[in-house]
Amino acid sequence: MPVLMQMPAGLRPHRVTLDNPGPPVPTSDGSFTETTVPLQPSAMFANILPVLERGGERAEGGTVIAQATHRVTMPYHAQVTLQTRLHFNGRTFSVISLVNTDERNVELVLLCVEVAP
Repeated sequence: MPVLMQMPAGLRPHRVTLDNPGPPVPTSDGSFTETTVPLQPSAMFANILPVLERGGERAEGGTVIAQATHRVTMPYHAQVTLQTRLHFNGRTFSVISLVNTDERNVELVLLCVEVAP
């Protein structure tokens, strides 16, 4: 079985913050609003690369929808799940796939899609 090498810290130049969904909070009109809870630690350094794939655009409702997908490599964080959101330079990304490299709890490789503002 091949052993994958961890990405050196010098190749993770982007400081990102991470959060997960929090408990719903009631509003004055009787509905609820979504909250977020920062992970602990909430900031990490990561490598962010756009993923170029065929079929990144699709037609929906008479318009073309483009989805920006990125590969994010970062140190292992036990609280990162498929519900985690990653924030970088005013942009927000949702985690759609995660791999614990070699199952060693050292490094995560995430596939993320950018969330439209």
